[in-house]
Amino acid sequence: RADDLLQFAPTVAVLGLSTVGVRGRHELADQLVLTVLSHGLSQAVTLGLKYTVSYPRPDGNGLEAFPSGHTTFAFTGAALLSREYGRRSIWFPVAGYGVATTVGALRVLNNRHWLADVLFGAGVGIGATEAVYAAYPWLQGKGFKSRNSAILPTFDGARMGICWVAVF
Repeated sequence: RADDLLQFAPTVAVLGLSTVGVRGRHELADQLVLTVLSHGLSQAVTLGLKYTVSYPRPDGNGLEAFPSGHTTFAFTGAALLSREYGRRSIWFPVAGYGVATTVGALRVLNNRHWLADVLFGAGVGIGATEAVYAAYPWLQGKGFKSRNSAILPTFDGARMGICWVAVF
């Protein structure tokens, strides 16, 4: 379905624009870190709530309706696109949030989520990204300048995540 693919479009746009040389607020390496941290935080909150709340989907298929993970992912990407390229042109945030809104609408129209699920997912995506951008200068000064630390992606066959390893 379209919502399964569209959720990735804003994030791909952020990293794609930087890769082809369109200058954003941060360099590509910092954009990668900000992207991983933003998506990691937003998905951790979303998955934690999904399996704690256990709210039924409108189609009756499963108990993980609240909040919408697709919408959270799309709005995290849209917030990243807005933060990185919103100063270049208003059309970057308009496109990002337009795609993310479409993902949320499709989740409701496909009977996979209630309106509250997608609204809360949008809030989690935007909120997590804003929190990461607010904390990033501090993180750069504390942990990321050290050559004794690294952020690594993790995957256990079913779930993705990030791990911050530091040697003291």
